[in-house]
Amino acid sequence: MTDYIKGGMGYLGVEDANIDFLYNTIGVEEGIDDREGHYQQLFTQARGIVDSVLE
Repeated sequence: MTDYIKGGMGYLGVEDANIDFLYNTIGVEEGIDDREGHYQQLFTQARGIVDSVLE
């Protein structure tokens, strides 16, 4: 999926792109009971990715 999107972006003239997917936003598959903690972990992961791009 990442290669498909990057290919489309290259067609549009975007040559240097980074794509990260955050998934498992519900956590049902792993039987996660602490949904709030799980969501906070996802937000922390997303912020880390954004911070690394902005550095």
